[in-house]
Amino acid sequence: MQTDNRNILTLCKWLLKRFGYLKKEFRGVIDKAIYQPQSRFVLHKWHGHKCPFEAILFYNYTGRILFGAKEFIALLTGGKVIKKSIRLEGFEKVDFKQMYQKGSDSVLWPKSPFIQYYEPEIPASFFSKLTDSFHLANQPVQKGLDIRKTLWWEEVSKNIREWIIDESGQIRKNELINFRKESRFEQFITDQFTYVNTKNSYFSEYLKAIDVVLEYHRFAQHIPKEILASMSESCAGNNACIIYRGKRLSEKSLFYATAVSDITKHVPLSGMPKTVVCDLGTGYGGLPAMLRYYMNESCQILIDFPEVLIFTAYYIRYNFPDAKIALLEDVQKNNFRSLINEYDFILIPPEYMTYIPDETIDLLTNTASLGFLDHETSNRYLSEISRVLKKGAYFYSVNQAYTGKLGTGMYAWDFHEEYLTILLSFSNRFAYPQWLGKKC
Repeated sequence: MQTDNRNILTLCKWLLKRFGYLKKEFRGVIDKAIYQPQSRFVLHKWHGHKCPFEAILFYNYTGRILFGAKEFIALLTGGKVIKKSIRLEGFEKVDFKQMYQKGSDSVLWPKSPFIQYYEPEIPASFFSKLTDSFHLANQPVQKGLDIRKTLWWEEVSKNIREWIIDESGQIRKNELINFRKESRFEQFITDQFTYVNTKNSYFSEYLKAIDVVLEYHRFAQHIPKEILASMSESCAGNNACIIYRGKRLSEKSLFYATAVSDITKHVPLSGMPKTVVCDLGTGYGGLPAMLRYYMNESCQILIDFPEVLIFTAYYIRYNFPDAKIALLEDVQKNNFRSLINEYDFILIPPEYMTYIPDETIDLLTNTASLGFLDHETSNRYLSEISRVLKKGAYFYSVNQAYTGKLGTGMYAWDFHEEYLTILLSFSNRFAYPQWLGKKC
């Protein structure tokens, strides 16, 4: 009889616990309703804690609708009814140093190296060397790659020179330091990516910011939460950004995060003694800068027209003040293989691609540039790509597939090697395929 009573008491306690478990199940139902799968976590069987760490919580379709509605109400009411989750640089001052003075649930902790709250000291000698290298780039190159600029790029190059080079041939330092302020760089190259524009109203820019943050959550379907939680726009160039979860957010940073995700998932970079990466058509260097954090032991060869490399050099120097950066002046004075061994970044115009030794590159990237060239020019680049890539190395491309008035699409490229397709995706803001091939 006593044993039966004990069993009944044990059963009652067990049944009471089942009601406690309902809290966990209820929390799980809510999480499934509003969060992406990678933001749903195994909860304690009894307590059913809600995950408090905002940096790794990403909303699904339903969650994004609720978030958008919440932010719209917050905007209409001035944050009095519901607190805003978004801040806009240029309209309000943001103190990152104060924000990361200690950890909290609202920002990633420990602080990501992408988050900068310092203004690096760039010596005058660097600007002087940059000026000299720019002028060297405009001299004839013996046995250089024969590259013809499109009429559009000729116009862009002319406008950039007028903007950034003064009458005496010197770089306008103040213009370079502020080259992304008010989206000036993007305006010169007619970039479709947008930043906060303080010339517009706060209301319109906040609405635009809501859309970008919603994209940030939507991209979590394809990009690991760790990459999204860590990445942030650089302050180089003094552009104004959306501030969300303690990071500087933009459309362009999401595009680069997509490329970094593709590459780090599929390219075994960690096993290489010193990875050699080449970014063809690098722009101001946003993708190489982001990749650098995932491959410290690397040499990155960044290729673009001389006018653009002015911005690239400054951007890389700003973000990596201790990195060894070789400019054209160094390339002309040294053996290229020795530069690869000694430097972290090497910046060269397209004509100097012939200086890269055969089978040197482990990974070559090109995003939205090869597909905008005529057939003859793209073929010359593709021939050089085949030459410089090691056997078993990787070629990553995000370019238009179809040929049109804007250029020769990927389907018309004359590949000079066979490539085993490692990745073929369609998860970016362009209507372009993401392709990663391994040279056979």
